[in-house]
Amino acid sequence: MKQNIGIFCLLAVLLSVLPLFLPSCEKPPEELLEPPETTQTKTEPAYSGQSTQKTEAAKTEETAPPPETAEDDAEAEWDEAQKKHKSDDSLLWLVDFVNSHPNSKYAPEAMEAIEKIREDSAYSEKYLSEPTLDKIDEFIFKFPGHKDIGKAYEQRKEFAGDIHEMMQKGSIAAVSVGDSIMRNVVQIQNNTGYKLEVTIPFGTYFLANAGNVQNMLAREQKSFFVRANQTGILYIDTVCMNIYRDVPGDKNYFTLGKLDENSRLVELLQILDENGSSYEVAQAAVWQIADNPGKESILSALVYEEGVRAISEADYAEALRLVGLAEN
Repeated sequence: MKQNIGIFCLLAVLLSVLPLFLPSCEKPPEELLEPPETTQTKTEPAYSGQSTQKTEAAKTEETAPPPETAEDDAEAEWDEAQKKHKSDDSLLWLVDFVNSHPNSKYAPEAMEAIEKIREDSAYSEKYLSEPTLDKIDEFIFKFPGHKDIGKAYEQRKEFAGDIHEMMQKGSIAAVSVGDSIMRNVVQIQNNTGYKLEVTIPFGTYFLANAGNVQNMLAREQKSFFVRANQTGILYIDTVCMNIYRDVPGDKNYFTLGKLDENSRLVELLQILDENGSSYEVAQAAVWQIADNPGKESILSALVYEEGVRAISEADYAEALRLVGLAEN
């Protein structure tokens, strides 16, 4: 009896520990859907929190499409360029194709087509026989390198130029009023029957109609369009030229003048523009050259309502640095 009890206990112990030595048949829920015969092990990145995952093997009967080659890409773009063959955009398409695919088998044919278009007078006659500013600009844009491109630029001079030259020719009339100590309003009358492009260059100044009122100087170069027989309004940033004169009032207006292109002020304005200088720096620098009033006069000339000086010591120091560049 004792022997049977011992055997029974031994069998019970073996049955209780046997599962520890057998492989488990359980799987995580996400793996139950994957057939075990089509899985493979793949290492995950360290940050994922898992060491392996199951991925479905690629089916042997399916193959990935071959990557597109450079020549395939060139052929597609060549087809697009050919579709533009009879349009005025064809030259731009051909030039872009050659630039993008200089070694393509189609490049020689493209170059031949480019030269043919550039020698074709039909295109220039279409745009330049009865020119307008818009037609000229469209021709220049669409036909780079055309044999008549120089003619286009010459014709453009009849429709575009600086405000002083166009006033002398009578194409426009202009007058200005002060908007603030930092800006002028320019009114331009187009006296022609076609659109004009007008440029206010560096060195343009606005001469006050009263001797005791300060003149203003444009501190930027700006171009703009005025429609045929229309009046255009332009705002342009300015600085004062005369530190000891009065601020313009409502009854003051200005006529336009132009400094000599070799003037130190013209050189200074270009330097100020290149440096992105603030109004305060620009004003101090212009006063330094135009009137040379001294540091204290410049620092105390502009004061906010709170009594704070608008031009700081740092502004003045930067102004002197840029004036030095203009003098060299």
